[in-house]
Amino acid sequence: MNFTPTELIYIQNVFNDGGYVLDFNDATFSRFTIKTVGIDIQKKYKLSKGKSMMSFFEDADVQIEDKIHLLIALLESYEAYKVKHMYDYKVNPNIAVEKIKKSSLEQCEQIIQKYSGILSVDSSEIIEEGLSELIEKANYYYPKDIQIALEKAWDAFERIKTMFKGDKKTSIETLIQKISNDETKHIKLLNDEFLELTSIGNNFRIRHFETDKIEIVSGDFKRYLFNRCMSLIKLSLNYIENGTNIKGK
Repeated sequence: MNFTPTELIYIQNVFNDGGYVLDFNDATFSRFTIKTVGIDIQKKYKLSKGKSMMSFFEDADVQIEDKIHLLIALLESYEAYKVKHMYDYKVNPNIAVEKIKKSSLEQCEQIIQKYSGILSVDSSEIIEEGLSELIEKANYYYPKDIQIALEKAWDAFERIKTMFKGDKKTSIETLIQKISNDETKHIKLLNDEFLELTSIGNNFRIRHFETDKIEIVSGDFKRYLFNRCMSLIKLSLNYIENGTNIKGK
């Protein structure tokens, strides 16, 4: 099974920057790919890091499970990369074009969700581990660096919207249905909350690089948004991890 041509474009948009992959050098990229999929990808394909990565994703002889493993690991590395270079607009061109990549990043999440059904249990757990890492980082930075904490919380919110099969909208509907125990008023309340938080993320400057959005000038308001977002995440995780709905069944 192979990724579609469109899926490969999304991956390339995010991770292949003129032959470079994030801020890996040859040695660190070698260790990263050996740890993730068991081979030195650049050594195998004898190209630049970016082109070798894409050759791996395009290779029909590579198992889809290994491709998903690598994509998940790349997305996790990208989260650390953003924090490391968050103030490096001019030096690092990847950060300067962050907004352009946002749509492709979301599509990469959808690719993982699309193929997650064919992964083993251990592989599927990697997706939830990525969510747990985001939540851990959000809690670590709160309240000492509320901006980073808010970004991590919103990244976790976006991740939790893809935890079930189908596109993001279908996944959210599934999650809401299960949390609410099919009770109409609970479904409406949860649906409104997901929609409103999504609207806030689309219109307010949650992430530092989104300079064209409404500025959140108050630290108190950032803390309010952080806690509101994390509350919905916690409620969702209660179902995902324990199968507990609003009635506690």
